[in-house]
Amino acid sequence: MIKAGVIGLGIGQSHLYGYSKTPGVKVWAIADLEEERLKRFSREYSVPHSFKDYQELLKLKELDVVSVALPNFLHCPVTIEALEAGKHVLVEKPMALNSQEAEKMVKVARERKRILMVGMNYRYLPEIQILKKFVEQGELGDIYYIKAVALRRRSILSPWFEDKEKSGGGGLIDMGPHMLDLSMWIADDFNAVSVYGITYNKFMPVDDLASALIKLSNGATINLEISWEAFTKSQIFLSLFGTKGGAMTNPLKIYQNAGDIPVEITPEIEKGDFTSKIQREIVHFIRCVREKKEPSSSGEKGLRVMRVLDAIYESARTGKEVRIG
Repeated sequence: MIKAGVIGLGIGQSHLYGYSKTPGVKVWAIADLEEERLKRFSREYSVPHSFKDYQELLKLKELDVVSVALPNFLHCPVTIEALEAGKHVLVEKPMALNSQEAEKMVKVARERKRILMVGMNYRYLPEIQILKKFVEQGELGDIYYIKAVALRRRSILSPWFEDKEKSGGGGLIDMGPHMLDLSMWIADDFNAVSVYGITYNKFMPVDDLASALIKLSNGATINLEISWEAFTKSQIFLSLFGTKGGAMTNPLKIYQNAGDIPVEITPEIEKGDFTSKIQREIVHFIRCVREKKEPSSSGEKGLRVMRVLDAIYESARTGKEVRIG
C-alpha cells in the first residue's frame, strides 16, 4: 500500500480525490493552514493524520509520496524539503518561480534518488491523449508549427497571483507551463533553441498578456499566446500544422486529404471533468513510483519548460531574441 500526503488543500483537493480513487493508495496525511479544510477533508477521506504545519507531515517516515499544491513561491523550498525527507514528489505547475529554482529541485531529486514529477494535467484530457496518438502514429506527418493559445476574458485570482515575488509573473507563468508542455510534448522535442517574446501589463502589476515564438531543435516553431485579462473571447486550444495533416483542439478536429479531397475528422471523445484528468495524472505518478521509472512530465522536462519561460521574460525585457544553450 502506497501512503500519500497532500500539502495544500486548494487545488490539492483534486489530488486528494485522485489518490483516493487510485488502487493500492491510501491518503495518509494532509497539511493546510485552514483548520476547517483539515477537518472537512479528514472526515471526507478518512485521513489518519492532519497538520497545519507541513513539516510535521514530512516527518512521517511511512509516507511514500507527496503532492505539493501550494502558491508558486513555495513550490521549490517545500519540494526540496519533501525530497530530502525521502518522499517522491508531484509538484503543481509552475514547477518553480524560475529555472534556477527548478535546477535545484532536479539536482536534489537526482541526489536523493527520488521521483520528481511536475503536474501537467492538460496532457490527460481525453482529446489531447487522442491527438498525441494521431501524431505518434504519423497520421499528421512531421509537425512543423504549433499555435498554443490560452486567453481569458477575466481571471478570478487570489491576491498573491498579482505579487511577482510570490507568483513569479502573471498569465505567462500561470498558463504558459501547460501550453508549452503540451506543445513540446506533442512535437516530441523539449530542446528549445531560441525565443522571441513580448509581454504587457495593462491591467495588473504582472503580465496580463504574453506572446512568443519558440524555435525547437527539430525545426518546429511554437507560437504561444497567453492572456489572463483582455477584451477577447475566452479560449484555450492548440492548432497543429503537419506535412500530412493538421489538427485543432477544443473540440478536437483532424484535417487531412483523401486523395485530392480535403477531409475533416471529428474523433469521438470521452467526457471528463477537471478531477478526472488529475486522477489520470496521479495514476501515472503512482505507476512511476511503483516501477521506478521516469515520469512523462519529469522534473527535467519541467526545468526545460521553465528555461523557455525565463527566456520569454528576458526577451520581453530586452526586446531581443534569446538563445537557449
